Amino acid sequence: MACKRTPREWNHAIKVLHNSASNFPGMPEDVLPLLKFSYDSLPNDIARTCFLYCSLYPEDRLIYKENLVDSWIGEGFVDVFDHHRDGSRSEGYMIIGTLIRACLLEECGEYFVEMHDVIRDMALWIASEFGRAKDKFVVQVGARLTHVPEVAGWTGAKRISLINNQIEKLSGAPRCPNLSTLFLGINSLKVINGAFFQFMPTLRVLSFVQNAGITELPKEICNLVSLQYLDLSYTSLRELPIELKNLVRLKCLNINGTEALDVIPKGLISSLSTLKVLKMVYCGSSDGITEENVLSGGNETLVEELELLVHLGDLSITLKSSSALNKFLSGKSWSCTRDLCFKIFNDSSSINISFLEDMKNLDVIFISHCSILEDLKVDWMRYRKETVAPHGLHKCFHSLHTVEVDRCPMLKDLTWLILAPNLRHLFIINCDSLTEVVHKGVAEAGNVGGILSPFAKLERLYLSGVPELKSIYWNTLPFHCLKQIHADGCPKLKKLPLNSECDKEGGVIISGEEDWWKKLEWEDEATQRACIPHLRSQSYSTPKLR
Repeated sequence: MACKRTPREWNHAIKVLHNSASNFPGMPEDVLPLLKFSYDSLPNDIARTCFLYCSLYPEDRLIYKENLVDSWIGEGFVDVFDHHRDGSRSEGYMIIGTLIRACLLEECGEYFVEMHDVIRDMALWIASEFGRAKDKFVVQVGARLTHVPEVAGWTGAKRISLINNQIEKLSGAPRCPNLSTLFLGINSLKVINGAFFQFMPTLRVLSFVQNAGITELPKEICNLVSLQYLDLSYTSLRELPIELKNLVRLKCLNINGTEALDVIPKGLISSLSTLKVLKMVYCGSSDGITEENVLSGGNETLVEELELLVHLGDLSITLKSSSALNKFLSGKSWSCTRDLCFKIFNDSSSINISFLEDMKNLDVIFISHCSILEDLKVDWMRYRKETVAPHGLHKCFHSLHTVEVDRCPMLKDLTWLILAPNLRHLFIINCDSLTEVVHKGVAEAGNVGGILSPFAKLERLYLSGVPELKSIYWNTLPFHCLKQIHADGCPKLKKLPLNSECDKEGGVIISGEEDWWKKLEWEDEATQRACIPHLRSQSYSTPKLR
């Protein structure tokens, strides 16, 4: 009913709802008709199909919005971007919003949704053609399976989900002439027989996410000629087989978190000419790499191959040297980059990141394991009071909402963060020399303090293993959106930039070692009274972003 807007729509909806009750014999009269009515009232068939797809995920468990949209792209339900909205991947998220407003999905924070078990049961019932074709959607999630269930019944299956089991081996050669989606994520897979994929001519979506036992893929995966979405993220793959180049229809490839990956053959990435989404954050170790490999060096060869992907519209990438960064910035793939990771960078102690202002689609930056990196520079003259627009910093890093800095032992500060006005999540981990998050002298020398409201949209601040940290910011800040601060291993951090207004709208949860927060100094007694009820001992859950 939430989708109805006019009295005429409401009157018609009430009549339909009354008439629908008789269609559900033996079902709770006051529940299922309402849910089925919400489904029928969705604006179009695409929204209805996307809703049914959600039933492939575990009940009452968080569903990552981005993975959901990517699988819809693979199935062909939505496109990568809406060209009328600055290239954003908005169509899929608009459908998610529609399902939330119809109360068919529940939003769980910024990144996740979940589906209630009753709604999921209804979705599976509809997907099985109201019980007449139960083998159409084969869903056995969280069923503690150790083997793939009997494959003889897969002949009529269109979508199969075996998420969150303990399956160790894929064997046999199931005949699946109509199968379009196969979810095998969060299992214990170690062995994948090549024959398993022999008779899946229509498979479009295949996910092996979070199978740490997978170290190799069979060459026969190239038989999946219809495949458009392949998720290998957070596996232990050591090499991508060159045969993947035969997946000529592949639109989405996710190899995020494949840190054991040492080999991506030359020419493989560039041969995937239909790729629209490529995710490669925390991909590859860079040690012991052969010459015929795009992961050699600082990923310069990889950057060259990306330039040949003319349809690429959504990129997440790791760069490992300043030479790779320079090559990246001289091309065009930076314009569609959403997640950017700087890792290792052994050839430079300084990176000028002023280019971030031109990356209009950049959401997330990871800076990791940069052992000699001392400084992240910006051209402060570009942001001085007299050079900016009257209504704000038009040259800021506006799209950036998440920054994670991990194991950068030489960094002293992160003052450049004041140029990210929409920053919502900040993680600083194991940075031995960091003394200030924002350096007062640098900010004042840049003459930008009077036109900035630092961290105005910050929601979460996570600090761990930053032993020299003394200051986050030299003055108190309003923190209109802040929900959580966590600090451990920060013994020199004696004061937080909070004032008495931090108690508004539920207050700011402050967690850390009890000895630390007992010694905190407060701006005044009112601030202390406002904050003390929200102190917690080490109780902080770090969200997994990618």
